[in-house]
Amino acid sequence: MVLYERASLKVAEVLFDEPERRDGADIIRYHFRTARVTGGRTVEAYTLWIDLTAKPERVLGAMHSETRYEIRRAGKDDLTYEHQASPSAEWAREFYDFYDRFAATKGLTAANRIRLNAMLQHGVLDLSRMRNQEGETLVWHAHLRGDCRVRILHSASLFRALDKEGAKIVGRANRLHHWLDMQRFQSEGFP
Repeated sequence: MVLYERASLKVAEVLFDEPERRDGADIIRYHFRTARVTGGRTVEAYTLWIDLTAKPERVLGAMHSETRYEIRRAGKDDLTYEHQASPSAEWAREFYDFYDRFAATKGLTAANRIRLNAMLQHGVLDLSRMRNQEGETLVWHAHLRGDCRVRILHSASLFRALDKEGAKIVGRANRLHHWLDMQRFQSEGFP
């Protein structure tokens, strides 16, 4: 559960299917549950659910052939994958700043630093990024980690400001990034 204050209200976010604890919260939000919460307002959300108990070859084999091709091709782009399951404050700031630039290109709201910092403090925010050979960050991923599930919150890239070839490299980097995240979470024992 993640706790934070927003507009003088104490907010509790109950993640995945963890048990509810009120902890004096004024507002309780339930996120990414497998069943509806009785007596609450529900907003349905749809996502891909990938079984990470399967062998990596099977997970990769279930992907679209073009996605597999782009992942293999990205392996030749001299990219570096970096991650922090418990990110430092500096990494979080770098992600927030990058995400804000991304959001501005898409007309989205900037990163909710209050909420993301609460996730960081509660140990449920996971960050990863792909960098090119010059050390420039191409893609960031922010994941929410539960006891037995991981869910992506944000995927940010700045490909819209690049030429056609640069945008293709970022697209490949993003596909490889998702795949490397999946392999990492699988190695950490997430189902």
